[in-house]
Amino acid sequence: MSINLVLENAPTEVAGALFDFSALPGARAVSVVSQGEDYVLARIDSTGPSYLPIGPALIPGLAQGRRSFERAVLSSLGNGGFALVAPEGVVRWRSFDDEPRVFQRVDRFPRNEHGFSVGIAAGASSDECDAALVILREPQVIYDVTRYAWLRFEDAAGTCRWEGLTPQGEPPWLAKEAFPIPPHYLSNPTLLGLLRPILFHASWRGGKLRVFVVGLQGNYERWGMDYSIAAQVGNAGVTATWVADENCFGTYSASGRYLVINPLRAGGPSRGASRLLDLETGELHAVTMPRGLARFQIADHADGLFWIRTRRGESLRLATCRAL
Repeated sequence: MSINLVLENAPTEVAGALFDFSALPGARAVSVVSQGEDYVLARIDSTGPSYLPIGPALIPGLAQGRRSFERAVLSSLGNGGFALVAPEGVVRWRSFDDEPRVFQRVDRFPRNEHGFSVGIAAGASSDECDAALVILREPQVIYDVTRYAWLRFEDAAGTCRWEGLTPQGEPPWLAKEAFPIPPHYLSNPTLLGLLRPILFHASWRGGKLRVFVVGLQGNYERWGMDYSIAAQVGNAGVTATWVADENCFGTYSASGRYLVINPLRAGGPSRGASRLLDLETGELHAVTMPRGLARFQIADHADGLFWIRTRRGESLRLATCRAL
């Protein structure tokens, strides 16, 4: 079944390269984009984008000119809130029109024998207003994005602390045995013992944790993905809920309704086009873009609107659509 999109608002130019994106209620959105060596928070509404520098004036102690794997990441919260999470601190907005509030983290992850600890890798989606779901990477290893935890905000104290940790104070990871193990890893048990499933995105909604995993090695831009699988994590373990037929990115929509699927390459079955997995029905939908925007891909869905964007490597433009 195909979902046909009709244009709601014409494409808007956004200055910079897209990193994070979250749709909000009321035909609004926020995004982290890079502009040269700096990162900004783009706030997008019917008047177009406005830009807020992500620097020490916003997050005290944050250095300018951070490398991409050291930047602040965007996590969406319940009721249209969002947060920027950085190693130096956290800033949260209750809504698009809210003023940012800085929170200080009161705990840190344990350091390994070399003096390094788990690092911040990517934001995720949560329906709680006071808890941000954050995806984390292994110490010292840029591509090993394998862990997750929640940051709980404490408004009265202006602090936040990590939750969902193991008894040793470590953020958890997924068992590799819950997913297919490619045959080429089986011949190297030592290497296999070090590997964990790579997380691309995650969603915490209604007390359910959903994750999208892309294999056992994180440099998929170069080597491709071992697999692309959506799964649900619970007390009984990990259950795969959908297995892709090509290497693809999976992002859980802000609405909680869809898994937005965009292929890693344009040469697979979808030919570079977006698809939607309906999380309520389990149906997989092809998507027909509005006339003249066939190369656009879906960025997010919220409040009945689909946000679409240009493909990676192209000048960034965003538009909103509705389904027929």
